[in-house]
Amino acid sequence: VVTMAAGCGGGLDLDDVEHRAIEAACTREVRCGYAPDVASCIDDTQLSPWYASYIRSLVAAAKAGAVTYDADAAAACFDLSATATCGSASTLLAEDPCAAMFRGTRATGATCQLDEECASGNCGQFDCTGDACCAGTCGQPIVAPGLGELCDDPSLGAPRQCATGLYCDIEG
Repeated sequence: VVTMAAGCGGGLDLDDVEHRAIEAACTREVRCGYAPDVASCIDDTQLSPWYASYIRSLVAAAKAGAVTYDADAAAACFDLSATATCGSASTLLAEDPCAAMFRGTRATGATCQLDEECASGNCGQFDCTGDACCAGTCGQPIVAPGLGELCDDPSLGAPRQCATGLYCDIEG
């Protein structure tokens, strides 16, 4: 059962999310001078396969009921993505409406595959060995670091998203 929150029109059908996500990212890539045109960007082996796989995982999670899907937030998110300033793509998913597109339904302690499946936004995968894929466990929310706080915390296994309006200055 797919739970969809959508208002009056304008929302994006769940089956169109993958194409629209890549199209929006490529629109920004072309505008910023990183790709010659949208069509070749979509075919690019650097951007599309990883991003498409991630988006496919989120769509599958929505279809499985592990996340809720907000069609209006998706449309707004990809409009924002297409027009975002150059260099800002890595922060988009932390910003509304992108953060509202997929919401986790699983409680702390539940099995998960993606952060987005957890109501906390934190799927800890602590028992993985080597390159094997394994399930994680929904943990407590990870608080976004504020101004002047450490954003690259090695204990978390990956850099954290900074609070809205901030970025991680890894060079400075």
